[in-house]
Amino acid sequence: MTESALFKKIYATAKALDMDVYVVGGYVRDLILKINRTTDIDFVVAGSGVAFAKKFNEMNKEVGSLVLFEDFDTARYIMEDFEIEFAGARKEAYKKHSRKPAVQEATLEEDLS
Repeated sequence: MTESALFKKIYATAKALDMDVYVVGGYVRDLILKINRTTDIDFVVAGSGVAFAKKFNEMNKEVGSLVLFEDFDTARYIMEDFEIEFAGARKEAYKKHSRKPAVQEATLEEDLS
């Protein structure tokens, strides 16, 4: 699958759910720096990352495998050519001796800050 085909599938899922979804992370950095882009692409969803991933999986049966991390509202979708991750926009709070955050739904602006 090409990047273009992948992004069209992401767009179709966003449209079906009426959710906004944004490419974030290293993929964007590499695009800006004009470095060879990675096949690992992260997305933040204005809404539930898990719900988005489930719908993406439903619309793309047999293309890849879905791994859910519901406590963190994230999901990984592993395909032959790409490994993509969907995360709901969220706020994270950490306890003193833990690496596992307590996650709360947030706006895109709150997530990015």
